[in-house]
Amino acid sequence: MRKKLLFLAFFVLISSFSFAKIKKTDKLLFNDNEKVVYDGNSVILSGFKGNGKINIYSIIGNKIKSTELIELSSAIVPLDLKKGNMYIIQVNYLSGKIKTFKIIAL
Repeated sequence: MRKKLLFLAFFVLISSFSFAKIKKTDKLLFNDNEKVVYDGNSVILSGFKGNGKINIYSIIGNKIKSTELIELSSAIVPLDLKKGNMYIIQVNYLSGKIKTFKIIAL
C-alpha cells in the first residue's frame, strides 16, 4: 500500500509540471554573438547591432559611467576598473530593449 501511495504521489508531482514550448517567433531566444569584454583599460562590445547607450554600474548599483548615443557594433568605452570587482554593463538600444551583462575586472 505504501509503495502505491509513493508511486501515486510521485506521478502527481511529475505530471504537475508543465513545459512551455518555445516557438521560433518568440523573442526569448538568446543571441550568443553579443559579448562584453573588459581588456584591462576599456569595455569592448562585439556582436551588437544598432545605436544605443551604455551604462556601467558597480555590483551594488552605483553608476560608474554612462555614454552618449553611440554605434554599438564598434563600441569601446575607455574605463579603468578596480581589479577583482564585479560590474554590471547595461546596453540600452534606441528601440527600448535593454540587455545587461556582468563582468569581472581581471
